[in-house]
Amino acid sequence: MPAGRPKRIRNPNPVRETEKGYTRRFNRGGVEGKRDRKFGLAPGDRDFMHDYQQGQCGICQRHESEFTRKLAVDHCHETGRVRGLLCGPCNTALGLLSDDRQRLERAIRWLMTTEEAEASNG
Repeated sequence: MPAGRPKRIRNPNPVRETEKGYTRRFNRGGVEGKRDRKFGLAPGDRDFMHDYQQGQCGICQRHESEFTRKLAVDHCHETGRVRGLLCGPCNTALGLLSDDRQRLERAIRWLMTTEEAEASNG
C-alpha cells in the first residue's frame, strides 16, 4: 500500500447509512422543509394550505407567482399555531406590528382618518 492516506473501509458505520436514508426521505425541500417541521407541519400540509388559499396570500390575495419567494407560513408567536400562508410583505407587516390586534386596528383607523382628510381637502 502506498504511503499517505489509509485505505477507506466501505460503510464503516451502518447507523450513519441509515441516517442518510432517513434524511433523504424526510428532508423535503431543504430549508423550506426544515421550517415546515419547525411549525409542526406534516408532509402535504403546506400543499393543502396552498391549494385551499388558491396560491394566494391570506391578507392581500396576490398570487404567489407575483413574488420571487414562496408564500411564508404565518404562525402565532405565543401559541405556535399555524394560521396560513402569507406573502413576504404581509408577513413582515404583521411581524412589525408584533401580531398585536390593537396596533393593527389603530393602523386601519389611521389610514381611514388620513384618507377621509385627503378626500375632504380635495
